[in-house]
Amino acid sequence: MTGPVEVYAADGIRSVADVVLASLPLSYSPGRSISGSVAVIAGSGDWPSAVADALDEGAVGAIIVWPQPADTEGLRARSGKPIALDSRWSANPVVQSAAGAFADALPHGERIECRVLLGVGASLESALLDQLSLIRALFGEATEVRVLTITLDQSTGDYSVTQNAAMIHPSERP
Repeated sequence: MTGPVEVYAADGIRSVADVVLASLPLSYSPGRSISGSVAVIAGSGDWPSAVADALDEGAVGAIIVWPQPADTEGLRARSGKPIALDSRWSANPVVQSAAGAFADALPHGERIECRVLLGVGASLESALLDQLSLIRALFGEATEVRVLTITLDQSTGDYSVTQNAAMIHPSERP
């Protein structure tokens, strides 16, 4: 590729798109249209339909920013164009730099536990997806995931969520 990759982001996501793109190792320039550009799409609402529409309009790929849980079955049939998911955790440089130490410290055959506190109105499904993204970024692929507890603090309306994950030990990864 000889020049910067053209990226198209609608006005509502342009500022977030700039932050996400700044974390990637390529040069970008604003695209004037979706056609021929990488589409940056907000991960809220029916983002799979927005991705499909962008690809139908000629986008060469798509980056979904902070995707919420959604039915992505319709996107599986699309081949040849990359679709990347950007989570709050997986692109964080601190998480990336700490991943090796966390993975090396994981005893063989052990499970890890991840706990998060959610404020009033927070999306439980999005928090669970963010937890899985963090676990994957730190330890690699989980082989089994279970939600152990979900507790609601009646006085504040806050949730506490604990997940347990069985991991592939680093020495067993292909």
